[in-house]
Amino acid sequence: MTSFHRGPSFGHRPDSFRGSAPHHPIGHSNPGDGGGDQPTVRPSGTKASGITASGTTASGTTASGAPPIDAVPPAGPQDDPAGGRRPGRGSETLRTVVPLRGGDYMARLATDERTRRDMFRLRYLSYLRSGFIQPHPSETFSDSYDDLPNSRSFVIYENGEPVASARACLLAHGSGLRSPAFDTFPAEVAQLLRQGGAPGFGQRGIETTRLVRSPRAENNQGLVFLLIRLASYIGMMSHAQLHIACVRTHHLPFYKRLGYRPMTEPKPYPGLSCPMLLAASTRERFDEVRAAFPLVDPFAGNRDELDGFLAGVPVPMALRRS
Repeated sequence: MTSFHRGPSFGHRPDSFRGSAPHHPIGHSNPGDGGGDQPTVRPSGTKASGITASGTTASGTTASGAPPIDAVPPAGPQDDPAGGRRPGRGSETLRTVVPLRGGDYMARLATDERTRRDMFRLRYLSYLRSGFIQPHPSETFSDSYDDLPNSRSFVIYENGEPVASARACLLAHGSGLRSPAFDTFPAEVAQLLRQGGAPGFGQRGIETTRLVRSPRAENNQGLVFLLIRLASYIGMMSHAQLHIACVRTHHLPFYKRLGYRPMTEPKPYPGLSCPMLLAASTRERFDEVRAAFPLVDPFAGNRDELDGFLAGVPVPMALRRS
């Protein structure tokens, strides 16, 4: 079972944390050949509108210099990053708002075989429906990054059925830790980590990747925010100051709304038939976003909600914040 407890500790929890979950450091991995590992399709056993940003200046930007959150249109089906349909025509469709479907869910870290199998199956169904992979007899999708010690994957269940999944890959400047973004955009990611600040917390980052939903839940926009919330929790508990993601061009409006900026042009991405660009944000910017948009804040509402999550304990989640 993958563990983050290999390698040196990444220090103490920041004073700004409002949660009470324990710190879980990340470990080191073999940097390998530095090339993009090709994923394998293999048997699994082996209020969304009307949000305004806080802290805007007279010039219409936030304290970090980025546009306010409400400067970007609400996400619609065509810019959904977790397995929604392909984009519609015309920028006016970006203002379509997908209602958040309320409900209670259970999230679990994919450390056991059953949860990993559910995760691989969700990926396969989502990518196949979107046309990004070819059919395969195993009907599962995995890659070599799943087994790296700096990767944390998780699955969200609704009434016992897996409906969404994502993976967080933790990075640190000079550590040799790898992720799909690091292998696809090595110079750019290395520079972003290096520019993050003083050695230590300032040069740590997190990549959120493999966001998928079950085809039957592809119109449940709320699941996307739960995935972002969980990935952000992993990043915050590891003191990541850089947030990165590899993004399809038509998903960029959604990520801009979360504080990301495009850093590159699109290029081929491991395992999928669609090009991706590198988008990046900062912990400072994410703090502004979560203050304005509590649905993505891991510590809004019930502050004990995620206790035990990083230890592999199933935790309840809800779109209705208390």
